[in-house]
Amino acid sequence: MLNRNVHIDIGINGCFLARRWEDPESWLDITKKIGFSIIEFDSDCLDPFFSGDKNYQLNTAKKVRELADEKGILITDYYTGVATHRFHGLSHSNETVRTSMRKWIVDAMDISIALGAKKIGGHFDAFSVEVLSDEKKYLSQLQKTYDEILRIAEIGKQKGIEALYLEQMYTPSEIPWTLKGADDYLVELNSRIKVVQFI
Repeated sequence: MLNRNVHIDIGINGCFLARRWEDPESWLDITKKIGFSIIEFDSDCLDPFFSGDKNYQLNTAKKVRELADEKGILITDYYTGVATHRFHGLSHSNETVRTSMRKWIVDAMDISIALGAKKIGGHFDAFSVEVLSDEKKYLSQLQKTYDEILRIAEIGKQKGIEALYLEQMYTPSEIPWTLKGADDYLVELNSRIKVVQFI
């Protein structure tokens, strides 16, 4: 029998910091104090829309990165917090709404890169009841959502983003929400693009 060693690094999602502390040094000191040196940065702590202007966001992200390096903390990725779950986003029927969400994601990519994390993920869309109750509308909107995800993946690749994580959810409005749905989603996306791999 072979002897094998398995090493697993365990980190923490930064959602516990949101709405409590605003100072980046506090975010990282608390993370370290509770025993973690790996963190998934939560967008609710530094949101592309709600957290000041672009200058503030990028300067704060760079400060976080510098402090993280000093404290020996690895920021693995930038993950959507609660905000994006509140909107139809990339699955909205209206193009202007999808455009706004796309801008949010692209701006989030810039924050992620400034943080030193070249991976971004979470959930960016929710299907409406009107769409879910009409199979024709649903299939049409599903293709538009795929197109939107592929578009942001392409933009991300150009910016230096190495991975786009898509969070599997637990409700039909936020796809994929079943294991089969996740498989279908990944097969569809990965069959249509060679630039970036979806995981």
